[in-house]
Amino acid sequence: VRYRGRSRQDQVSELYAEIDVLLAPSVWPEGFGLVAREALACGCWVVASDRGAVGDDVVPGQNGFVIDVETVGPIKAVLEAINADPETYMRSPEYKSTLRSSTDQAEELVKIYREILTTHIPLCGGAAR
Repeated sequence: VRYRGRSRQDQVSELYAEIDVLLAPSVWPEGFGLVAREALACGCWVVASDRGAVGDDVVPGQNGFVIDVETVGPIKAVLEAINADPETYMRSPEYKSTLRSSTDQAEELVKIYREILTTHIPLCGGAAR
């Protein structure tokens, strides 16, 4: 286990290439969970807290673990499991991002607009003219 302090943004992919498992036991309820998503996309296992969005893309047992960070017990148990089977955690897990691309979002928005334009919606509770 090595503790790494801050890294510059241009060093992030190099950092993830050097590690097998990212520990992200944030006690703050993160709104997005960028660090965990970056690590998963780079082929790392992730141990994430159950607070906020840090563990949103983590599938327990398949690409990492989501743990309660109130006490030391859950992180200790996960680290013991990793230590007992290091070969598994040295291989990149499968990962499918749950994030939609901007193209997907735009297509969905166009679909919604088309539905609105082709749907008969009475105005002001009265009959349409």
